[in-house]
Amino acid sequence: MHNVFSAELRRRRLSRLRLLLALANPTRAMRVLKEHILAAPIGRRTFVAVSSQAVPEVEELTRGRHHVAAIPNAIDLDRFHPAGEEDRREARMSFKVQDGTRAVGFIGHEFKRKGLPELILGFALLPADFELFVAGGESQNIDAFQHLVDEAGVSSRVHFLGTVEDTPAFLRAMDVFCLPSHYEGTPMVALEALATGLPAVLSEHCPVDELLNVGVNGFACRVDPRDIADQLLAANSLGTDPQAIRSTVQDRTWRAAAVSYLELLDGTPAATTAVH
Repeated sequence: MHNVFSAELRRRRLSRLRLLLALANPTRAMRVLKEHILAAPIGRRTFVAVSSQAVPEVEELTRGRHHVAAIPNAIDLDRFHPAGEEDRREARMSFKVQDGTRAVGFIGHEFKRKGLPELILGFALLPADFELFVAGGESQNIDAFQHLVDEAGVSSRVHFLGTVEDTPAFLRAMDVFCLPSHYEGTPMVALEALATGLPAVLSEHCPVDELLNVGVNGFACRVDPRDIADQLLAANSLGTDPQAIRSTVQDRTWRAAAVSYLELLDGTPAATTAVH
């Protein structure tokens, strides 16, 4: 399970009215309903969480009726890798990143849950050579976020790109990746950014213990504009070699994930140690 949406709703501590409004969203309501159907006490099943951090949430959802294992997400390390000088120059030209710009990349479709409002407000606290490039968000009300950008006084430094088909090229064009989410399982985009050799700033609600070697491949932040800005400054000044950053996720291969799933199915010792 990538996300436990019912856990996300509980974490937000919504009033009864706001909870009803949240569940009025058909997509969200169907996700929560599907979770509870899957967790029904019918037979004995094994649920796979994509991070150790998510295991207690899945266990709470299943109420101890099923096994829960943790197998981390994998990424395509052949697609996502540090750029050579020419590839990086072409990528920055493609996404109109000007020379001397410190480019911060954000990828996501649920802007509010992913912490984009706080990131935008944090940009008002950063030097003028920082620019934010936002990929995704087709289902979002871009006008509302553009209004926030205008109010924060950073309209010339925040760029909404919509759907980006070539994610590896987008990441090669960036200097830092940022995802200050209010809730996450294991964000694939963060793994992809690290595999590309980008330092990452991730919120404390991400499984930072599993993703970040603080001071080597990035920093954790609170979902707070000032702290986001501070950690972006630190990440931009990190100076870690991109290959060293990539090495922190080099074990996240699809082959390794497949082996873990096969071991889990076979009930071998290596798999059962991950089962709670």
